[in-house]
Amino acid sequence: MIDAITIGETMVLLDPVDDGHLDEVSGYRQRVAGAESNFAIALARLGLRAAWVSRLGADPFGRLIRRCVESEGVEVHAGDDPDAPTGIYFKERRSPDSVAVYYYRTGSAASRLRPQDVPEDLIRQARLLHFTGISLAVPGTLANATLYAVELARKHRVQVSFDPNLRPRLWGEAAARRALEPVLHDLDLLLTGQNEIEILTGETDQWRQLANLRRRSIRLVVIKRGAAGALVASDDRVVNVPPAVAELVLDSVGAGDAFNAGFVAGHLNGLDLADCGKLGSAVGAAALAGTGDYETIPAWPEALQRAATVATHDLERTS
Repeated sequence: MIDAITIGETMVLLDPVDDGHLDEVSGYRQRVAGAESNFAIALARLGLRAAWVSRLGADPFGRLIRRCVESEGVEVHAGDDPDAPTGIYFKERRSPDSVAVYYYRTGSAASRLRPQDVPEDLIRQARLLHFTGISLAVPGTLANATLYAVELARKHRVQVSFDPNLRPRLWGEAAARRALEPVLHDLDLLLTGQNEIEILTGETDQWRQLANLRRRSIRLVVIKRGAAGALVASDDRVVNVPPAVAELVLDSVGAGDAFNAGFVAGHLNGLDLADCGKLGSAVGAAALAGTGDYETIPAWPEALQRAATVATHDLERTS
C-alpha cells in the first residue's frame, strides 16, 4: 500500500552561495527541488510511504534527481527521455522573504509526461493522490497526464489532494482561473494560499471563501496565510492555526510544500483536524531553516514535538 502518490516536475536547483542579485553571486550549490517531490520527500521523512511519478532527461541532472529522491525513501516512477533535458532553475535570494526563481524548463523531459506513462496499478494501491497547479501550467503533455491521474484516483476511490500553487512565471490570473475552475470540485483536500484562493474564488472575506468552496464539494480546506498562520475547515469545524515558532529563517521557498506534507501526514494517520493543522505549521516552520526546499524537514517524532507547541483555537462560523 502506498500512502500517497504525487505527480509533477522536479528540477535541479542551482542555489546561490551568496545572497544578492544573481549577476553578483560567486557560485552555486547543486540541489534538487520541485513542489511534488518536496511533498513526497517530506512525507517519507514523516514515516509514510510515498511515490513520485514524473519523467527525467537521460542526462546527468536526471540521474542526480533520481538518486536524490530515491535516497530519501521515495518510490520513483520516472522514465528516462533521451530526447529532452531535465529542467533546471536558479534561486535569487535577496533576503529570506524575498526570493525570486528563474526557470529553464521549456521542452523539459517532465513536460512530456503522457497519460500512458501514469501507472494505474500504482494509483489503485494508493490512499491519496496529491497534485498541484504547477503541473497544469507547464506547457506540454504534463497537464494531460496529471488530470488522467486524477481520473484514475477517483475511479479507484483514492483520496485527492490539490494545491493550486499559482506561479506568475507560468501563467496569469485569468488563465489560472479558467484552467482551475474544473479542478476545484469534488476534492478531499484543498491546500491553498490566501492570495490564491482570493484569485480563484473572487472573494476576499474568509467566510465567503469557505462557503464558495463548500458548494464545490471540497471536504477539507486549508488556507495558508503566511505570518498569520492558517485556516483549516471541514463541513462542521473551522480552526485557526497560528504559525509555529521558527528558530531560524533562511529561505521561505518550500515551506508551503512542507506544510502540505505535515497536514497530509496527520490526516493519513487519523489525527484530529486541529492536530493536522499543528503538524502542518510545525513542518512548514522547519523548512524555513534551510536554503534548499526540504533538507531541514524533521522526522515524525520531532515533528510531533514541534507541533505540540502550537496552540490552535476553533472559530465560530459567521455564514
